[in-house]
Amino acid sequence: MSLLITGGTGYIGKRLVQQLRKKNNDVYSVGIKDLNFLNYAETLNFLKKNNIRKVIHLGWKIDYENKNSVIYDNLEALNNFIKACEEVEIKRFIFISGNNVYGVDSSKNGFLEEDSLNIDKNNKYGISKYIGEKLVMYTLQEKYCIVRIADVYGPGQNHGNLIKAIISNVENKENIKLYGKGERERDYIYIDDVIRGIEFIYDNNLSGIYNLGTGEGTSVKKIVDIVLNLCQNRIGLDYIKVENEDTSKVILNVEKLKKLGF
Repeated sequence: MSLLITGGTGYIGKRLVQQLRKKNNDVYSVGIKDLNFLNYAETLNFLKKNNIRKVIHLGWKIDYENKNSVIYDNLEALNNFIKACEEVEIKRFIFISGNNVYGVDSSKNGFLEEDSLNIDKNNKYGISKYIGEKLVMYTLQEKYCIVRIADVYGPGQNHGNLIKAIISNVENKENIKLYGKGERERDYIYIDDVIRGIEFIYDNNLSGIYNLGTGEGTSVKKIVDIVLNLCQNRIGLDYIKVENEDTSKVILNVEKLKKLGF
């Protein structure tokens, strides 16, 4: 009985494959270009051939230009994948989601797993993950686990968040741009902690929905101040005035996972 990690060539997937292979030789990894989930027959044949009975599904297309078509492709691929998993009588299916499914709330101090989801209609990625979650929940039922990850950062990151952008400024000795007062808050989690969290969930056969983050919000201004202090005046700060500053918060309540020992 083997484990398949989809998106295994991506930022999180590559590290997760390396970690889980330390304890288990029967770990298969596929990237988006390695297996066409839009092709049901090809997907089913792969699962049967390699005796796949456990899945960690990280693979998800991102296209900043054709956002709508990517949503359809992701969901059609997921639907085919789930059907194939049902055919081989999958034992466990861990779906990696994100904090995008919660939307934003300036008054919220930590989103709980059971909170109502209020997705930003302009966030196509969040919408696709939300629908993906529902598809997994309603079809796989007790066999599924959904992991909602906070904003990930760390070395080797290709697609970035604020921290990656600031590091790029430092490397290029460019001033950091601060838009407004920098009041927006996010829950940032280091890549190694993400891997530990997914590994913990997998090893303990957890089911249901879990937030994976730090449980703490950090503002843009605080991150900028830390970096400027570390750089000791080697780079400066440019203040950019904005009319409608983003003061939103996206912080995950992580008590559910912590109570289990993580």
